[in-house]
Amino acid sequence: MDEAAQVLVENINNQTSPFALLFEFDGDKKVTRHVLYNCTCTRPSVSGGTTTNTKEPSTETMNLTASPLPNGNTKARTTVDTPAAQYAGWYDAVWQPLGELVVTSAAGATSGKTALTVAPELTRGNSYKYQTSAFVALPAYGQVLSEGWTDWDGSEEITATTGQQIAVVEVNADKQAMAGGVAKVTANSGG
Repeated sequence: MDEAAQVLVENINNQTSPFALLFEFDGDKKVTRHVLYNCTCTRPSVSGGTTTNTKEPSTETMNLTASPLPNGNTKARTTVDTPAAQYAGWYDAVWQPLGELVVTSAAGATSGKTALTVAPELTRGNSYKYQTSAFVALPAYGQVLSEGWTDWDGSEEITATTGQQIAVVEVNADKQAMAGGVAKVTANSGG
């Protein structure tokens, strides 16, 4: 074996990537699960000691910092109202709330059409999808939208029925939901 392969070198210029820390406290009667977003930590301290007959493990210490994400979120936790599937899948992916869009529907220029406005503006590189029905439910953050959702360019009038709901969701390049909002449809009655 090459001797150089056995030596690990740490360079002060190496940068760590931010990460999310998901955890729960052993013995917590409510079994609350937590996530800290955008974490960074210091290098661990190194210490030594003499060997004795005890089986106490040696520990290393590091400082952890959780900084806000661009949307301002720093942490989240489960509650008694957390849906069972979300609670069970807590450690499968980093949970985040779906961002909010304000969707407004007004009568379009032609019969059966609605004109939508959405705020805030679309994030560069993202696109919109919509769905209309008597009742529409917004997806979870990061959910891939494919079946049942229609692409929308953000300006074209949409065929919809007055009184129904319309959901608009901003998706990233991978079609994952980033933000969404629902409005009651107001369409041109053609009268």
